[in-house]
Amino acid sequence: MARSKIAYPWASVILGLLLVSYLFATSSEQIAELYNIPAAAMRWDYKFIAVAVFVLILLIDTVRFYKRLSAYDLRVAQYEDQIQTLLQAKKELQTRAHKYSRHADKLKLFISDRLLEYIEYDERFLHFKSIAAEVRHNGVISYDKVQTVLREAIDGAMLDERQKFADALRSMTYFWDLLDLATTDNIAMHIANKIYECEEHYYRAQLDDTGDDMLPYSPTFSAQRALIAALTPFVQNPQDMEHGLDEPSAKFRYTDATFWLDLDDAGELLGNENHLILLAENLVNNALAYAEKGAGRNKHARIVVMLGRKQANAQLSVYNRGPHIDAQHNEQIFQLGFSTRRGRENRGKGLGLYFVNEIVRGYEGAIEFTNVTNRAEAYALRIQLESGETHTHVVSTTVTDTGPLCRRSGDSEPAKKIEWKFSERITRLELSPQSSGETHAFDEFGDAPATLLDRNQPWLPRWALEVSNRKKSSRLVFLALDVAGVRFDVTLPTAAARLDYTAGDDDVEDLDDVDSLQENFKALSQFD
Repeated sequence: MARSKIAYPWASVILGLLLVSYLFATSSEQIAELYNIPAAAMRWDYKFIAVAVFVLILLIDTVRFYKRLSAYDLRVAQYEDQIQTLLQAKKELQTRAHKYSRHADKLKLFISDRLLEYIEYDERFLHFKSIAAEVRHNGVISYDKVQTVLREAIDGAMLDERQKFADALRSMTYFWDLLDLATTDNIAMHIANKIYECEEHYYRAQLDDTGDDMLPYSPTFSAQRALIAALTPFVQNPQDMEHGLDEPSAKFRYTDATFWLDLDDAGELLGNENHLILLAENLVNNALAYAEKGAGRNKHARIVVMLGRKQANAQLSVYNRGPHIDAQHNEQIFQLGFSTRRGRENRGKGLGLYFVNEIVRGYEGAIEFTNVTNRAEAYALRIQLESGETHTHVVSTTVTDTGPLCRRSGDSEPAKKIEWKFSERITRLELSPQSSGETHAFDEFGDAPATLLDRNQPWLPRWALEVSNRKKSSRLVFLALDVAGVRFDVTLPTAAARLDYTAGDDDVEDLDDVDSLQENFKALSQFD
């Protein structure tokens, strides 16, 4: 930027001195004779012209001065804007440095805590780790051989056979990642180190604007796609899940007799996709173990798996119909070797939730569980028959140790279900829960029996209506469904959230050293 100059008004000063000298020399005849001033110079009109010329020159210099002063003020304002921009950039840079220094401090604390836990390991686990590490070490050669053969088979196979070899290769990779994870001295630390390594690659890619092809491996993966891959082996129609793998979308929905899946696009996570797959598999296996036992109590209950966003994080929720977790087990539920399933029929060794917790800790995420309970409710039920006749009933549900029971107004004892029979067909039903006041209307009934479920919560319905229409009769059953179970909620930071230095930093202190930079520029305040 060019320098602004304010020139000294030499013309006005010199002309002023000459005017003063002239006026002084012509102020009297004695002084004029002393300095040999001609008599013509004593005329008043000459003096007036001299004064007018001086005033004109003075005005010209004044205008030039203020123009240059305005230009100078503009330059000063531009310099101040540059200084403020520099200060802001410095502050953001120092805040970013503060953020990542905290990441480093957290990693140091994380490592120190894990080392302390490692020191406290029992000798039996150390012995097991040494054996497992030896197995893993000797398995490297076999793994490389199998992987090489499968890659060659994919390259030389026919198009219809490539998918089979590709699936086998993915299975081998998954098996190797499980072995790598299971034989590490500290699972959470192993995952955390992997995530920090991926974070560095991801951050460099963002700074250099390079693609994944320039990195040694992809540092991120889709949380939605990983969950679809994890749940595919469990569902009744895997081909419907494979469609979600081929064409990811913002929302993925799947339902069958066992599962209700509602998976939104929750963003990209750092690290190894197989670690999230292992986390999901353990939660689902845990849910399946209880679903098989409690299926008879509520045939409409499903294992509910939901994925969504919570602020800048990905949140995974898994509901199962298992028994409630006692408060005394809150601290033990994720410990190695602890299991609430006891007996000969189960093979639980207390590893599933331990693996889940270790993976969450490696991600610096959070996991918590909520006991889902039944609740008492009152319903207004309106039944319209084919003739136009209507029947209105009030049904209330109560909570017992064995599950919810329902009672019609006027009945003496509650029962598991309430039944109505009519001598004509049902054409319309309306059900209004007292808690919400919303009316659920159903008016499309065929000849086949129909089951109508809670529309407010279709993934976990609290009531059901069973309608059977015949030619000249009908039957209606109201069921209060048992939804008691446990929901696990897992929150994991996304890749974008981990690198956003402003995300979740409400507790960052004000940086006084940044504000102190302004001390060097206080001298500029005189130009305000």
